[in-house]
Amino acid sequence: METYIIDADNIDGDLFFYNLTRNSNDFSMLPVFELDRIAQKIRNILKKHGSRKDIILKHNEIKEAFFSPFKPQLKTVQVFLSHSHADKNKALGVKDYLESKTKRKVFIDSLFWDYKDDVLNKLAKHDDISKIEDAFTLILRKSLQDMIEKCPYFVFLQSKNSVSNQGLSRITYSAWIYEELKIASFY
Repeated sequence: METYIIDADNIDGDLFFYNLTRNSNDFSMLPVFELDRIAQKIRNILKKHGSRKDIILKHNEIKEAFFSPFKPQLKTVQVFLSHSHADKNKALGVKDYLESKTKRKVFIDSLFWDYKDDVLNKLAKHDDISKIEDAFTLILRKSLQDMIEKCPYFVFLQSKNSVSNQGLSRITYSAWIYEELKIASFY
């Protein structure tokens, strides 16, 4: 895996401009009917187990229900772009730039996974989601690792929002950025 760092605090604003007319590979605009369909699939998985207190969720069943709408787009992704949520617009600009200059598809996790809360909210209207809320976080963490391992390129958008420079120590307050950097360091 090749790893790169982009200094987001020193990007020329004219170079990276987020185009609001995104293409079909943008995962952020999942139609509402898809959210309903995903929530229903997960609800069916929970109902299949009944009201047992010792419910054992099958990781792969939930993962498949949650991620299946994105399979076609994910097959072509080659670059994992790690960033702070506060730098989302800069990340979108970097994504557009890299895709236009390198012809490689870029994966931005927040475009893909931000709808997790929407799905959980739909489930919460009908079900007690306490059984699966933590499981979702673990499933997302494992899926994050799978995606980083899949991509031959890892780009980290470094900024004051992502990594704080405190004297000799460089720290992040984001558990997700920490995980992404830790996973990428192994490959």
